Amino acid sequence: MTAHAERAAMSEEEYRAYPVPSFSSLKNFITATPAHFLHKIKSTPAMQKGTAKHMAILEPEEFAKMYEVNTFTNKSGKVCFSTSEAKAYRDARALEGVTVLNPSDYEEIASSASIVYNHPHAAKLLSGSQKEVKMFFNVDGVNIKGMTDSLKVVDDGFAKTLYVCDVKCLPDASDYGCNKRFNDWFYQMPMQLATYVEGAKKMYPNITRVSCWVIFIESKTSFVNVKPVPPEMLEKGMIALKVALKRYKECMKLDHFPAYISSKELEINEWNNERYNELRLELI
Repeated sequence: MTAHAERAAMSEEEYRAYPVPSFSSLKNFITATPAHFLHKIKSTPAMQKGTAKHMAILEPEEFAKMYEVNTFTNKSGKVCFSTSEAKAYRDARALEGVTVLNPSDYEEIASSASIVYNHPHAAKLLSGSQKEVKMFFNVDGVNIKGMTDSLKVVDDGFAKTLYVCDVKCLPDASDYGCNKRFNDWFYQMPMQLATYVEGAKKMYPNITRVSCWVIFIESKTSFVNVKPVPPEMLEKGMIALKVALKRYKECMKLDHFPAYISSKELEINEWNNERYNELRLELI
């Protein structure tokens, strides 16, 4: 399988159904168990809002088609879904693939796009780029897929630079918050970015260098922070990807995807240890 983009030819539903593993499924071999690889994750309200923000930023025309504002009001004149008519309309539109949002949620999601493009670094990365690029490629003998948020090649006459960019929503987009989220997702974020970069490099084998970035969006304010990804992070992510693929191949060969098998003892964290030490002092 050669790496290629299918942005115009394949819908997101077709991409999701394409029968090769993605980063989202392969990460379970690192962060969870092989059994989780086979387990389908249910979408949460926070995930759904993040998806809507992604679409508003990266695919505004699609967002306009798939989301609309609720106009139904209750007896007090408040816009909400409390009436039977509002609920029936919302459910009917959902069957047509359209999500109806209350004005506050719609405004929050829609405004995030303008805030992102008003940020000079985010605008420079996203303007003129391919959005939601679907890639199919081979790593260590395994056909995999990835969908990067933004991808473009810039030729300044001296070198061709491949810009790979991912968009993340999080509660706190300060430098501290971004670093905390990166460390909370220690294996996941480097592995995800390394997967996207690997696919993009195979799509563009003649590029001179790769520049990888993350656009962080604060959930409540939509304020933006843009962070470059150091090469050592991508190197660590590639290690995690290769280990995940090794474990995946072993499970496929045995046709066995075990769940939790660790025999490690339960651990008491530092905070609780201090509490027990305080209790122990009462016995002296």
